[in-house]
Amino acid sequence: MTDEYNITLFIRVWFITTLFICGPIFVFTGFSDYLPLGAIASVIIAIIVFFIVSLLGNTLGNVLFGVGGKSGSGRPFTADLDKAKHYLRQKEMVRVKQIIDEVLSKDPACVEALMIKAQALIDLGNNGQAKTVLRTILKIKTIDVQNRRWASALLDELSCC
Repeated sequence: MTDEYNITLFIRVWFITTLFICGPIFVFTGFSDYLPLGAIASVIIAIIVFFIVSLLGNTLGNVLFGVGGKSGSGRPFTADLDKAKHYLRQKEMVRVKQIIDEVLSKDPACVEALMIKAQALIDLGNNGQAKTVLRTILKIKTIDVQNRRWASALLDELSCC
């Protein structure tokens, strides 16, 4: 997992523990008069909860905070696809290609990987190859409506030019 992901998770954990655990404890025990103590305690408790969530993994993370690791979202290859999207935003196409090729070697019908591949090809100016990938996406029977619309609209846009 990336540092950015861990920071985001920690902020979520800190916010939720402060709101639902530390806040009520300090209000009901009378410690609300000691704000600096409450702030320090909320960070300490958040760190403890963060490590518990990290150790217990996906299930607890999804239940409590809506986040999880590789299989936490119910989609295979989530971590790899998230990395590929990150590298796509950073325009690191060699890394995008490596990750997407690896995912597609394991699951050639992975719609999300094909979508990332199509976008990368468009960014590189390879519209012909992107059209082929988009047609492949549209042939997949299990594709959801939103992804079908995206692929169809992008294919139409590439075909008109």
